[in-house]
Amino acid sequence: MAPTQTHIVLRAPRRFMHPAWVPRQTLSGAFDALLNQFLDESGELPIRDDIKKKKKGGKVEGVWIRSRQRLSEDSEIISSEEIPEEDEMIWWTWDGRLVGFTDW
Repeated sequence: MAPTQTHIVLRAPRRFMHPAWVPRQTLSGAFDALLNQFLDESGELPIRDDIKKKKKGGKVEGVWIRSRQRLSEDSEIISSEEIPEEDEMIWWTWDGRLVGFTDW
């Protein structure tokens, strides 16, 4: 795939800072939908049989990177009202150069 069709995104807390990463909180709805589609197709999350899926658009391709430690079943779920604003998870896009693609 050509680098012009490649998007590198990261879901990180609002307090995350790096000169090559740009916050894209206005695109959260679209990125969340793409992430859900990707996770559904990956087989990583359990899928209920009683929910019918509608396919729209092209195939979503991606790489899912996560920490080594998984959440346990009894992990406490924190509601969005309890999360401090600086810890709210938002989407960021890479605004730097991809090494090795200078000839494209």
